[in-house]
Amino acid sequence: DYLQGGEGSVALFLPRESRRAVLETAWVCPLEMSNKALVDKYIDHYVSAYADDWHREDYERALSLLPELGEIIRTPFVLKVTLSALPELLDRRAKHSDLKITRHNLYKEYATQ
Repeated sequence: DYLQGGEGSVALFLPRESRRAVLETAWVCPLEMSNKALVDKYIDHYVSAYADDWHREDYERALSLLPELGEIIRTPFVLKVTLSALPELLDRRAKHSDLKITRHNLYKEYATQ
């Protein structure tokens, strides 16, 4: 509720020494996995920019086999983290069947890359 003050609330986050406008505002775009067109577009972009061994179909297959990821993926950034970490995590899971694909494991794998 306290952030609903409009432009006046920005002053709460400015450094005390200076009330200059040095605060940068960023908006996070929500992402629904049910929006297949948007997810497909993002996967295509990711594959062309970053993927080495996996193709779009590989990512789509992995995402469809792991429906619990739909609960984790809520923003484009989390989708990028997932796409980045998924190949390695699934390789490890093939060797250790008890490995779960969790938010923690996704971020941990992403951070080690």
